[in-house]
Amino acid sequence: FPSHDTMERAARADSGVIIDYLRFIVKRQDLHRLQDLNLADDDNSTHNDAHITRHLAERLAQLTGYTFGEVRQKGRDYYDHTCTIWNANGHEVGSVSGGGEHQRGTFCFTLKGEACTHAATGWERSVYDFAQGLDSKITRIDLCRDYFDGEKGGVEGVRQAYLTGQFDYRNRRPSQENAGSWDTGHSRTYYVGKRES
Repeated sequence: FPSHDTMERAARADSGVIIDYLRFIVKRQDLHRLQDLNLADDDNSTHNDAHITRHLAERLAQLTGYTFGEVRQKGRDYYDHTCTIWNANGHEVGSVSGGGEHQRGTFCFTLKGEACTHAATGWERSVYDFAQGLDSKITRIDLCRDYFDGEKGGVEGVRQAYLTGQFDYRNRRPSQENAGSWDTGHSRTYYVGKRES
């Protein structure tokens, strides 16, 4: 995670940019920092991954103002275990997954767009502090800025910034994609980059 001060300065510089999706991982060995998890210092076994996954999902729900949802019968993304987080309507807005031979002893935290939009006030700082304390690694973050009144050139301004190389990184231009009704100008979305990269 970048420093919280860096994130705050960036947000102030261009207010209105929000987190629209967040996924990060934590390594098993760093979970010893959670005092309420009660892991022994030499406990690197996988026999209690289901218990750890549930505990972490309960913690993430608490940090974001949601409730623990359910234990899934099958894990996601090649993890053995997944526990969901629900909003007040019983709709899944996030999850924590853990365990699995190919996941190298990591636990994966996911907050979907709806979770980020409607989470409790201050959730960003709470999740940041939690994740930073566990030396986590962001594996996906989607940032969003809505232009409802055409400010800063609106979606056309973002497209023009792309065309003039303002999104280039190391002399490489990312992919781009248009979505929505570009002919009528209603509900247009302009994507820069792709999930895989």
